[in-house]
Amino acid sequence: MIPDDQRFQVVFSTLSETRPSFSGPSPGDLVVCRSIILDKDQRRRIRVTTAPVEYSTDYECAAYAWRSTADAEPIRLLRRHISQLERAPQIVAITLDQDGEILSMSADPQYYLPEPDHVYPFLDELPPVETVLRSELIELDRIAGICDLVSYRSGPAQGRTGIFKSSLTDGQWTGLQATLRLPPHPHLLPIDYAVLEEMECKLVVGYTMRVIPNGDLKSDYHRARPFKLKWLRQLMQTVDDLNLRFGVVHQDIRARNCLIDPETDNLLLVDFGFSAWVGQKHAGIHGRNWEPGERRSDVEGVMLFLCEIITRADDSDIFDILAGVVEADSDLEWRDKLVKHPDVELDHNIDMFYHELVSWVKKRRSGGTSPQTRAIIPEAIRWPPYPDRRCDWSGSEEDDSDDKPDLREKGPRVPWQRPASTMVDRSRILLATGKYADESESENGNKKAASEVAGPSTT
Repeated sequence: MIPDDQRFQVVFSTLSETRPSFSGPSPGDLVVCRSIILDKDQRRRIRVTTAPVEYSTDYECAAYAWRSTADAEPIRLLRRHISQLERAPQIVAITLDQDGEILSMSADPQYYLPEPDHVYPFLDELPPVETVLRSELIELDRIAGICDLVSYRSGPAQGRTGIFKSSLTDGQWTGLQATLRLPPHPHLLPIDYAVLEEMECKLVVGYTMRVIPNGDLKSDYHRARPFKLKWLRQLMQTVDDLNLRFGVVHQDIRARNCLIDPETDNLLLVDFGFSAWVGQKHAGIHGRNWEPGERRSDVEGVMLFLCEIITRADDSDIFDILAGVVEADSDLEWRDKLVKHPDVELDHNIDMFYHELVSWVKKRRSGGTSPQTRAIIPEAIRWPPYPDRRCDWSGSEEDDSDDKPDLREKGPRVPWQRPASTMVDRSRILLATGKYADESESENGNKKAASEVAGPSTT
């Protein structure tokens, strides 16, 4: 089941005056907040409109920040009613009163909640990759925001399990594009299959990967085991390879994005959704531009990673600890900032971890191992940035202009909604499409019958 702090996401939020004016709201004016919230359990968007409140700049800033927090006010209000809404999957919008109770509901998606215009890559735009239809994946469990445990219904992988990462959010464009282009590496988890939509079989709407048991390095399983010095060394070497060989910056190196392969006892770095390539002007809708020499590179990411492992501080404190480490004037002061949690076990003396990391950080920061241009990166890769609209990207290495490429057809609109996990009929097979297998087979049979009645088309 998806953890509660990962289930909801504010994807859009805006303030509207109850009495519109040309100048916009002023302090004391009444405004309502309209937020579109993605429920990743149901893969469903719900618009939440709050009761009128007095406008203030602080409230406007808070509303803007809701997109980056799992405990935003609209999410707290929606949680109060989610059980009722799970039983009414047709509802797309609710309006709340002053007490946070539902005043009205709507099932009109065109008026209240137009479908988002997702951009999926066409299969022929990607490097060669094995493919599977979304309708050939059986949902077994929902393990994270956009990650499901699935099994394959047919083909060479029939009966095998995998992790399906859906392109339900725009940030997966970069994760798919980058991972497919990276060469085989002992500490990177490759894509097994690109997942195609089942209508026209030409848009890639996600991908599958091998299941790595026991979760990430923040899981209870791994926290109960000693953390090994070799895993830190493997991570540092992997970052060197990404930055200096492949010209890629991961930009989200955290314990949650590191796995341990039980077959090899090696560390695996995953999730390239925030990554960018050196010199990239557009890092994707969730990515960040990166220029050589910036301190927010993966070097600080590895420092943050070790802070997490050693201190077990939560996200509200970890960045303060990292800031102290980064600003430390000496190795001794640097070490004093990192206080080991009493439950943390290490396979070597903690001084060894400090020594290894400090030596590596100094080497990377000396400038001798920082990529200055893509021309001197031996195996540099690149991928198309997330487009503003469905378009064809030429992939020309020389074309770094901001001109819009020629438009290309959008392809079919991909439906994602599925039953809430509390409402799933366990006696039936639920597919990754969000529909039960018997529903899909019935629809396919009806389409085939209609086609036979109509006969072949003529022009």
